[in-house]
Amino acid sequence: MGIDHALPTSHNFAEDIPVEVLSFEEAVKYMRSRLPLSAREYYELDDKMRYRAFAVSRLADADAVAQVKKYLQKSLDEGGTLDDFRKFTNEELLDATGLGQTAGWYWETVYRTNVQTAYNVGRAIGFDSAHPIALELIGVNDLRQTEFCRSVTDPPFRRPYGDTVWETMWPPFHFNCRTTVRGIYDQEEIDGEGGPDRFYTIAGQDAPEPGWGSNPLDGSDWWEMTPAMKKRAKKAKIDKEIKKAREVLVEQPKKLEYRESRTIAEANKFARNDLGLTGSSYSGCHVEAANEWNRSLVKNLNQFPEVQGLRYVGSFADAKKKYTAARTETLLEKLKADYPGFSEETLRKSAKKMARKAAEQTYVSSAHGLMYYGDIDEIKGIALNDRLASNPEWHRMLRKREVNNRYKVIGGDSIGAIADHEFGHVLDNWLDISDNSDVQRIFSKLKADDGVELLSGYGTSNIHEMIAESWAEWRNNPVPRETATSVAEIILRRYAEWKKQNS
Repeated sequence: MGIDHALPTSHNFAEDIPVEVLSFEEAVKYMRSRLPLSAREYYELDDKMRYRAFAVSRLADADAVAQVKKYLQKSLDEGGTLDDFRKFTNEELLDATGLGQTAGWYWETVYRTNVQTAYNVGRAIGFDSAHPIALELIGVNDLRQTEFCRSVTDPPFRRPYGDTVWETMWPPFHFNCRTTVRGIYDQEEIDGEGGPDRFYTIAGQDAPEPGWGSNPLDGSDWWEMTPAMKKRAKKAKIDKEIKKAREVLVEQPKKLEYRESRTIAEANKFARNDLGLTGSSYSGCHVEAANEWNRSLVKNLNQFPEVQGLRYVGSFADAKKKYTAARTETLLEKLKADYPGFSEETLRKSAKKMARKAAEQTYVSSAHGLMYYGDIDEIKGIALNDRLASNPEWHRMLRKREVNNRYKVIGGDSIGAIADHEFGHVLDNWLDISDNSDVQRIFSKLKADDGVELLSGYGTSNIHEMIAESWAEWRNNPVPRETATSVAEIILRRYAEWKKQNS
């Protein structure tokens, strides 16, 4: 909310429509147009907000216990007994310590301070996206306003947006602070008060108390615990618990770094050792194609480091070989049980023949790539058609023709885009994207309208291909279209939900 409120007010009638009256897709599109954040930046911000909320809530728990212990000690010091203490009702005890519903000054302090912090962080982000001419501090002029807040809001403190004073003059300025910042975008407002000399506050304003007033974008650590909070956490012996939450929610795992391979052997080694996809092999592919896939996987795995089920990447030739070997053994056991009178050698030949046929039917020669999530663990993942990828120039020409014919998405003419498409299937399988009601509505709209124009011919074949094609376009089209963007944002939102559920 703080981000949206920071942006300049629009006088465009279309933007004045309340979000509540819009459909889901329209509301998402509206908010996305208003937010100066990429989807990935938004969810990273969400993680920091959640870490801050967790730290604050655990400290509140510890403070509540400390307050009750303090009240018990006070009661005993004044001649009371433990039995006297036990006679208090829960609400009487909570009220006496500032934690109850009728005297909940402690909770009000926690709530107001942290909500206002989050709100003013949002305003800072909004101003950073759409720079105003100047900023002005706005306060609530009543009996609760502190002397400092009154001094900077009556008359209002105003300085140019880029003034360094805002590095140390950003609300909140104290516990329960209600002061906020207003952006001034209209030069006429400044001119109407006599120009800059009369409009702006003279420098030399008193600074807020130590520990307050830091601009949240200066060092980007607004979400961290303050030294005082860390001290309280250590005293309450919950510092390790909060540290663990920080590691899970905020600290990013070590980023994978792409490295160009000169040979297929090097590309295989990179996939196995660097990407952690054991048993991978691009046998039969040109090293250029293998490099494009490894590069794509680095980007996707850096964005989804917890992805589940992706164990393998390789060529159709390698995958079919491993598929045949594994399926032969399972079929052989079945044939032994069904035909006990035949020799194992005879039955093995039949099992291998059946397994080869099944492998060919799985890894069809017309497909550019494939995601396998069957019962053979060593090839669970994605594979590239080596018959096509053995000649990268010809393969790219074929892809470009399919894009021009609108059978594939815009941006889908590279070999790396095939990996992105298959990774889209991985995300769908992992996060149950195709079960999402909003994705199902998007697919229904795609089928009802001109889906080829909105996405691609292949994307209209079924909902799973729509998801994979959308991810490929979102990854490779510099200006992804509405369908691809909507599906990609649902994937990112679902991933954020998954992290919340598993943190």
